[in-house]
Order: sequence, then C-alpha cells, then structure tokens
Amino acid sequence: MEKGETFTITRHGTPVAKLVPVDRRDPDRIKAAIQRMREISAEVQLNGDWREFRDVGRK
Repeated sequence: MEKGETFTITRHGTPVAKLVPVDRRDPDRIKAAIQRMREISAEVQLNGDWREFRDVGRK
C-alpha cells in the first residue's frame, strides 16, 4: 500500500472491497476551505434555536 498499490478483496472470487492508498492532503487547499467556511459563517446568521432546525419535518 505504501507504494501506491491497490488491492481487491474477494469472497469466493467476487470482488467485495477495494483497498486504495489515501490521497495526499494539500495544505493550501485545506487552508482555503477553512477560510471559505469562516467567510460563510460570518455572512450567514441562523435565527432560532438549534432544536427548531433539528425538529423540522419530524412527527
């Protein structure tokens, strides 16, 4: 797996799962996403209690 290999796990010859290497994280992309979330949270204000949002559509 360390070399970028992919493995297929089979059950009686039928593929049931695939092990693939983890994607490398791009620190710049992560920082940009966090910055955008902060910008959005500054722009959007939720009025009301969180329980009201949770209970919408519940019986």
